[in-house]
Amino acid sequence: MRRRLYKRPLITVTETHTSIVARMLSNLPSQIRQEIEFIRPMVEERFAKMKEFGEDWDMPVCVSILPWSFSHYCVELQNDMLMWLMSEAKGVERSVEGLARRLLLVNFAAIHTTSQASSYTLLPASQP
Repeated sequence: MRRRLYKRPLITVTETHTSIVARMLSNLPSQIRQEIEFIRPMVEERFAKMKEFGEDWDMPVCVSILPWSFSHYCVELQNDMLMWLMSEAKGVERSVEGLARRLLLVNFAAIHTTSQASSYTLLPASQP
């Protein structure tokens, strides 16, 4: 017969304890604040253009530089992750904080998968 050393747990860990410890050990709120400061000008500019020109304001358009000349320049499509998140966001997700959180999550996933793939690639090469 096997005896247990402890009949009951010494400390009961609740969700409150977990939340307090997670806040003490994580710097996620400061990362979110930094991300918000970084993307706020771009997001506000793009939302203003979306409001002024409609949802598909970023479609490529060719404009002539001078009315009497044949030279043209093309406005390039805003084809980046931020624009994808902005166009798909609805409701609360359209806030700068919501976009910053989603962008940080996508960045984390991209870095994680890239580092994992490179580790799996380099590990067999290091084995004799």
